[in-house]
Amino acid sequence: MKNITLALLVVAISAMILTDCKKKYDLPPLQQAPDGSKINIATLKSKFVPTKPIKFTQDSNLYCVVIADETSGNLYKDVYVRDNSGALHVKLTETGGLYVGDSIRINLKGVILNHYNNLIQLDSVDLTRNVVKLASGLNPQPIEMTIDQIKANTAPTNTVQSQLVRIVGVEFVPASKGVKFADDINKSAKNHTITTCILNKTLLVRTSGYASFAAALTPTGIGSIMGIVSQYQNDMQLIIRNLSEVAMNGTNCSIPQPTFALGSTVNSINENFSSQTATNNPINLTGWINFDENGTRKWTSDVFSGNYRAKVTSFGSSDASNKIWLITPPIQSVPSPTMEFKSAMAYASSGHPNPLTVYISNTFNGSNLLTPGTWTPITNATIAPLTGSNFNFVNSGVVNLSSYLPPSYTGTYCIAFLYYGSASQGYTTNYYLDDIKIQ
Repeated sequence: MKNITLALLVVAISAMILTDCKKKYDLPPLQQAPDGSKINIATLKSKFVPTKPIKFTQDSNLYCVVIADETSGNLYKDVYVRDNSGALHVKLTETGGLYVGDSIRINLKGVILNHYNNLIQLDSVDLTRNVVKLASGLNPQPIEMTIDQIKANTAPTNTVQSQLVRIVGVEFVPASKGVKFADDINKSAKNHTITTCILNKTLLVRTSGYASFAAALTPTGIGSIMGIVSQYQNDMQLIIRNLSEVAMNGTNCSIPQPTFALGSTVNSINENFSSQTATNNPINLTGWINFDENGTRKWTSDVFSGNYRAKVTSFGSSDASNKIWLITPPIQSVPSPTMEFKSAMAYASSGHPNPLTVYISNTFNGSNLLTPGTWTPITNATIAPLTGSNFNFVNSGVVNLSSYLPPSYTGTYCIAFLYYGSASQGYTTNYYLDDIKIQ
């Protein structure tokens, strides 16, 4: 009996010791640091050197609030924090334990200040060794910003990086509407694009395939979106904390329309660009429209061995992308109208999507260029392929336009040559046009 009693006593004392020694995350594992050892986020970022990670060897403390956590699965071993001086990405050695609204103290001893593709971060932060949770339940509010403000500075030390922001008056671009936020089957991340009602204002939204909302469909309306501004190289990106912060239920915004004065109606087109002798200048033909929908480029005049032609390219462009239109004046339709032209390419960019497309419209009035349904692609015209030889002109063949117009049509129509390119994505193929004949 004495042996049993003694054994029970040993077990009880051991349990008390183990319970007492177990570290509780919510209790400060570190000594309270003196005021002199405090540091803020702005000061941390001022120490950043892209080519030289900094490992802290002394006790210094960052007091901050968690503004993004791992609960939705869109982040893993990552949180974002901020203080009154800025915001910062924190890379953890383990997952779990920190939540939005936690006020924390990070002891920097043993922590590394570095970057991941220009995203500045505190790396190797150990929750049990480096972090003290001081309070919970705070409600950090987003900063309202525009896409222009977010993208104004892409240096790693920009002040927007890692901030919690809210953007209003935005929608997903057509290709990003009504599709999954990410690949929930293969667990692959995906980028989608949001845009404002003003042309050329876009921002990437990146979602992990492990996010709880990866299989949810992106909204098709307009509204607001909240998230963390992350960065990958020179691309600013938005990371959603949870799906409830994507509020895009409004009616789609209408795209601002450029307005053009249409030229006088002509009976036919026979254009070889021989009048455009000021080479490398924008094509300037009476009644024609030469316009970049997304940027500042134009179709320009070009000459080789005395032969003048129209040239277009995104090579060297500082625009995010280019959609460059060359549109004929209104053409009076005749029975069985036809078109033919020659095209050539040079310096092909591998994978360049739809660099040159030809369209027809019998409803273009000068103010509806971007209205859906205005233009119909002409699909049976041969266009110089990317796999062809440089500067080798290819004949389109004689294209019967009757099938693209209403039966027995007696009104007018316009033909548009549209070039798409993007220097930032490497789509910079040159294209050339010559000998356009429409009758």
